[in-house]
Amino acid sequence: MHTIAALILLCKAGFYTCLLGMIVGLYQPWLVLWWLDRQNRKTVLKAYGTGAIAFVLLTSFLAMI
Repeated sequence: MHTIAALILLCKAGFYTCLLGMIVGLYQPWLVLWWLDRQNRKTVLKAYGTGAIAFVLLTSFLAMI
């Protein structure tokens, strides 16, 4: 049970990291997408929004176990 709790905590940390990256990226996209040639808000939402949704789904799946 402790392993599942640790994974849930790790997923929550990943979600909050993606959320913070999305908020910063919506203000200044080049700060969070410095490695890409094109930095715009749509790309920020695709990259960090997909990550945030994936972490929420993984957290909810792990909570059911």
